[in-house]
Amino acid sequence: MSKGSKSQINVGDATASFAPDTSAQASSDPTSNVQDLTVKHGGADVNRGALSEHLGDNEKASFPSDSAAIVKSKLIAPPQLVDPRDKDTWRLDPKSKGVTFAWAAESGAHGYHIRISRNQFLKGGMVAEERSWPHTEYVKNLEPGDYYWAVQSVGENGRESLASPINFVRVVQKGDTGATIVLEVDSLMQHGHVFEIRGHTEAGARVMVNGQEALVGPEGKFSHFTNPLPPGENLITITAQNTKGGYNIVPKTVNIQ
Repeated sequence: MSKGSKSQINVGDATASFAPDTSAQASSDPTSNVQDLTVKHGGADVNRGALSEHLGDNEKASFPSDSAAIVKSKLIAPPQLVDPRDKDTWRLDPKSKGVTFAWAAESGAHGYHIRISRNQFLKGGMVAEERSWPHTEYVKNLEPGDYYWAVQSVGENGRESLASPINFVRVVQKGDTGATIVLEVDSLMQHGHVFEIRGHTEAGARVMVNGQEALVGPEGKFSHFTNPLPPGENLITITAQNTKGGYNIVPKTVNIQ
């Protein structure tokens, strides 16, 4: 929920009202017939009959079907991912294919559950999964390609936190030749202070426009709308990179009156 917004949901026979800038998730366990609501960050006021509870960061309210109670509990927080940062490119050293994943230690954590996948939702395509990793670094030999990763804190009795945000990393070979790949800008259209860039590159390449990722189709065609630019002369830099270390850069100068 964004700033200034209001939202309510029903979880079983309970009602939750959310504060602005809140992230939460609701779930239902059919085996135990228990519904619950977890606030990742922000706040929510939960009402069930005559009872009410306020939930803050990493707090959960459960609603068992055999009673009218609200069972509130504090969850261990997920760790903050440090490296690779989201949308980073990791260049493999020719002597090693190891990619180092690192995150900040979380108070109360006895270990960490790390998942690395080729699927953006971490559903299948798993290339690594450790459920009780004792350290805050994990090194994995990976082939060039696109990967997604997330980490959960593991507390007492093996209870896990919510997952951290899922970070994307592109792994490329650390080439010495700096081979140039195709990158063409087909059109540059102005919409007030915003420019729409359309072009093409090789299939599978990643395109960035002024540090923001462009939408690239399966055949390499891409499009992107810039952020609003200030009056005067502006430089728009388009870069493309493939998983073999090849790249290209196209600068475009535009002027806004």
